[in-house]
Amino acid sequence: MDDPGYKTVWISTPPRTGSTWLFNVTREILRRAGRVVLPQRVPQEREDMFELARREAWTDTDPARIWVLKVHGTLFRPDLPRSKIITSLRDPRDVLVSFRRFMNTSFEHALRISEEIRKYPEAYRDFPPGMVMSVDYEDIKTHPRRLLREIGEFLGVGLAVGAEADIAAAYSRQRVRQMTEQTTADVMIRLRENAVVARDEVVLRDGAQVERVYDPATAFQTGHVSDYRDGDWRRLLTDEEKRQIAESFGDWFERNGFPAD
Repeated sequence: MDDPGYKTVWISTPPRTGSTWLFNVTREILRRAGRVVLPQRVPQEREDMFELARREAWTDTDPARIWVLKVHGTLFRPDLPRSKIITSLRDPRDVLVSFRRFMNTSFEHALRISEEIRKYPEAYRDFPPGMVMSVDYEDIKTHPRRLLREIGEFLGVGLAVGAEADIAAAYSRQRVRQMTEQTTADVMIRLRENAVVARDEVVLRDGAQVERVYDPATAFQTGHVSDYRDGDWRRLLTDEEKRQIAESFGDWFERNGFPAD
C-alpha cells in the first residue's frame, strides 16, 4: 500500500465543538480507504494520546496503519512528525453553555474552557500548507456530507459513491444518541449485577464514583448528544454572564465572524 505521507491525524479542538464526531468520521473515511486505523481502544486522557504518538505511532513503519488521535488543545509544533491536523471552531457562548451542561460545572469553569477557543485561529495560522484543516461547527450540523468529502480530500482519500451519505447517517445526532444510550444502559446493568466492567468504560469522579459511561471504541460518552441548540445561550445565560463573556472576548467575536449578541 502506498505511503500517504502522514502517520498521525490529530483531531485538535476545543471541547464541545464536534471533536468526537470528527474523530469517528475521520477514522471511518480511512477505514473505507483500506487503512488499518488505530488505536482500537481510545484513551480518555490527552496525555495518553501523546504517549501513543511518541511510543507507537511515530515509530510505526507500516504504511497501511494510520493513527487518529483526539486532543482538546492546540498543537504548537509545526514540525510534528508526519502529522495532519483537523481542528474546529464554534461560537464560544454555545461551547460555554454546552460544556457547562455536559460537565455539570460552574459558569466560571465553563468560561475558562470557552476562552481557550481564542487560541485556535492564531495557533495554526503559520503551519505548513496542507497540514491543517479548519472546520466550521455549523457545517457538521448542516452540510455533513460535503464536509466528509472535504475531509477525504484533505487526507488524500477518495470516497466511493454514496459513502458520504452512509457515514453521515451512521454518525447522525439521532444515531449517536441511540448508541450512547444503549452503551450506557449495557454498562449500568453490568455495574448493578457486579459483572466485569473495564476501567476505560467509565468516567470516574474523584477517582471512585461513576460519572458517565465511556465507549472506548468511539470515545462517545453518556449525554454526548444533548437537546441544546446553537443560539440557546441568548435565553440561558443571565445578563451578567453575557456581560462577563463580552468583556472577556472583546472584539474577538467580530474579528472571527460571530454576532456580538
